[in-house]
Amino acid sequence: MSYLKRSNMKPKTYLIIIFSFFISNLFSQNTYYYYKKDKRPLVVNTNYIYIALKQNDSKPVFDPIGYLSRNGISAEIKKIGHQKFVRDYTWYIIHLKDSPDFNVYNSIKSVLEKASAIEAIEPVIGSEKPTAVSDIFYIKLKQLNDFEILKKVAAEFKFELIKQFPYLPQWYYVKNTLRSSGNTLEIANKLSEIGLFESIDPGFMLEFKSDSCTSTEPRFSEQWGLSNDLGGPDIKACDAWDITKGNINVRVAVIDETIDTSHLEFSATLVSSHDLISGLTINPANFHGTHVMGIIGANLNDTMITGVAPKTGLMAINHDMYPSSTIAAEFATGIGWAVDNGADIINNSWGAHGEDYYAYLHSALLEDAISDAMTNGRGGLGTIVVFSAGNINDYGLDYPARSNPDILTVGAIQNDGQKSSFSSHGQELDVVAPGSSILSLKPRNGTYYDSGTSMAAPFVSGVAALLLSVNPCLTRQQVHDVLCSTAQKITTGSYASDTSHLLGTWGEYLGYGLVDAKAALDVVFHNQYLQNRVDLTTTSHMNYGSIYAGYEVDLANTFGNYLISDSAHVDIQSAHSVIFEPGYTANYGSVMTAHIVPPFTGCTQWPVSYKTGNELSFMEDPEESIRSDKKSSINVYPNPFKNEVHLDFLVTDNNASVSIFITDIEGRLVYDHNSEYIVGNHVLDIPINSVASMYFIKVCVGTHCEVKKIIKYDAN
Repeated sequence: MSYLKRSNMKPKTYLIIIFSFFISNLFSQNTYYYYKKDKRPLVVNTNYIYIALKQNDSKPVFDPIGYLSRNGISAEIKKIGHQKFVRDYTWYIIHLKDSPDFNVYNSIKSVLEKASAIEAIEPVIGSEKPTAVSDIFYIKLKQLNDFEILKKVAAEFKFELIKQFPYLPQWYYVKNTLRSSGNTLEIANKLSEIGLFESIDPGFMLEFKSDSCTSTEPRFSEQWGLSNDLGGPDIKACDAWDITKGNINVRVAVIDETIDTSHLEFSATLVSSHDLISGLTINPANFHGTHVMGIIGANLNDTMITGVAPKTGLMAINHDMYPSSTIAAEFATGIGWAVDNGADIINNSWGAHGEDYYAYLHSALLEDAISDAMTNGRGGLGTIVVFSAGNINDYGLDYPARSNPDILTVGAIQNDGQKSSFSSHGQELDVVAPGSSILSLKPRNGTYYDSGTSMAAPFVSGVAALLLSVNPCLTRQQVHDVLCSTAQKITTGSYASDTSHLLGTWGEYLGYGLVDAKAALDVVFHNQYLQNRVDLTTTSHMNYGSIYAGYEVDLANTFGNYLISDSAHVDIQSAHSVIFEPGYTANYGSVMTAHIVPPFTGCTQWPVSYKTGNELSFMEDPEESIRSDKKSSINVYPNPFKNEVHLDFLVTDNNASVSIFITDIEGRLVYDHNSEYIVGNHVLDIPINSVASMYFIKVCVGTHCEVKKIIKYDAN
C-alpha cells in the first residue's frame, strides 16, 4: 500500500499540518503517551533534564555542569552513561538545583540548545522516581513492506533512522535530535495519533535491576557501596539480601557522636540508646554518628536509603566527641554498657592518631574493656568489635584500632576500587570497605554524603550482622575469620602470602581485600535439599541453613519427590527453617519430627522461622513434632495437607461433648466445631481455606484433650 493511500491526502500537506501542531505545542508540562492505543497522562519533572552529546570524537570532553554554571544555572549530575549499543556517545541526567518553574525550565533548555556539543535534549517525567525519555525510540511498521512510509515520515519529522531490530523485523530504532520536530515524546505521540504505524515506543529509560536487588528506597541508586552501577566493586549486598536482610535480635551498637535516634530511618529497629555523658542534645551540625548508623541499618521503608542490614537491631551510644579528663573511661563505659545490654557487634568509627609518643601512649582501661567484650560478650561467644583504620594515609592505624589483633579493622576504598587517598594502612589492617562519597543520613530526617574510614567500618559491621542473623552461634573469631578469608581480591590491590596473616593473601593497603557479604554468608549458611529419595528407616537430616523437602526444591536438580515410608522415623534438625513443598509425602504409620534448634552447645537461639509454601511465621516453641501414627485416640491426616485435613476420633461415652478448635501460628481462630457424638469411631473432613502455614488443632472428647500441630503446604 502506498504512503499516499494510507494518509488519504497529499503527503507533504498532511505532514506540514502535523508539524505546525508540534511547533505550537512544544514544552508542555502536562503531557501523555500512548501504550497500545491507550492514552496515559504524564507530568514533566522540571527539576531534571536529559541531554545527549554528539557522537564521541577526539574533541575535549564537554562539561555540562560547568557550562550551566557559566550561564548562572546551578546544577549537578544525577546520572551519566555511555551509549554504545547503537551509537557511541555520552548522555547525562542533570539535576537543576533551584527547582525551576516551567518557564525557567524552558529558558534553561534554550541555554543548553546553544551548546554545540549537545545533540539532543529530552524531558524527565515523574516525581517519586524520575524517569528520562531517551533520544532513541522505536517504531513498529504495520507491514514489513511499509519501510518507505517510515523513511518519508523520518524525513518530514527530521529524526534519524538507525537500523532494523534484528529479532523483530517490523521494529526500527530511530534517533531524535535538536533538529527534529519536537522532543521524543511529542513525536511519538503524534505518530501514534496519525495511525500510520502499528506501535510507537517512546524509549523510557527504565531502571531495570537484578531481581536480587529490588530496593524501593528512592536514593538506593546512589549507594554505590551496596550496588555499584559505575562499574566498580561493591560489597555484594544485593546477592546477600537473597539470603537475609538481618534480624532485629542481632544488635549492633554504635558508639559515636550524638546519634539522632528520632530519625525516620531508625524507627523500626532502634532497640535502645544511652548517653555516655549527661546533657547531650542533638546538634544538627554534627552528622557523624547518624551517618554511621544509617550505613549499618537504615530501615526498608520506601524513604531515603537502606542500610547494609536494614532489619538488624540498632543500639545508639552517644558521646559528644569532645576531649575530656576521663575520655578513655567514657568510651570504656560505652563498650561495657553495650556488652551488658546485649550488643553482638560494636561499631567504633573513631580513634586517635598523630600525637607525640603516638606509638607509646595507651589506655589500659579502654583496652581491657575492648578485650573483655571480645572474650566474654555474647555469653562467651565474643562480641565483634569493629574499628575504622584512620584517615591520615599513614603507615599505622589509629588507636585503639591497632591495640589488639582481635579487633576487626577497616580501611576505605573509592567507587573505582582504588584505596581512598586518606585511608591509613599497615600490619593491623584486616579488610577494606566503601568509604569515599558515601550517601547516608544526617539529623532531622536528612541525608548527605561523607567520606572517611568512619564510613567504611559500618559496612563491615552491617555484614557481620547479616552473618549472625543466619548463624547467631558463630564466635567472634569465626566472624573475623570468615570476613577476612572471603574478602574480594579487587584488582587495584597487591596481595601476597604473609606468615603473620594466615587467612589468605594480604597487602598492607587493602588488607585481605574488600568485604564480600554474599561470599561470607555462603560460608556460614547452606541449604539442604531433600528430593529424589526415600527414607525407609531411622534417618536424621541436620543442617544450619534451611532444609527444603519436595519435588522442585533445588534448581540444580529439578526433579524427585521426597518420601518417608510407612515405618520410617525421620528426624530433621535445622537452625533456620524447614520448608515443605509439593512432592513431600509422609506415609501413614511413619513418624517425622522437625526441630528448629541451634547446632552448637551453649548458644542461645531465639525463635526462628518455620515455613511452608510461601507463608513465613515465627514460632514461640522451637520444636515441632508431626506424627502420622495412630497410637492415640485422635488422629489427624494427611500431615502436611493440601486443602483439607481428616480427623479421626474415638468416643467411649454416649453423647460425649466434642470440641474442635484450629488456630493459626498467632492464635487466631480459623475453625471451631462443638457437638455431641454417640459411642464409636468418627471421621470429620475439615477444609482449611487459609494460607499455607503451620496451624494448631485442639480436640477435646469429653475431658480428654489433645493438641497437634498441622501444616498446610502451598498447592501451587
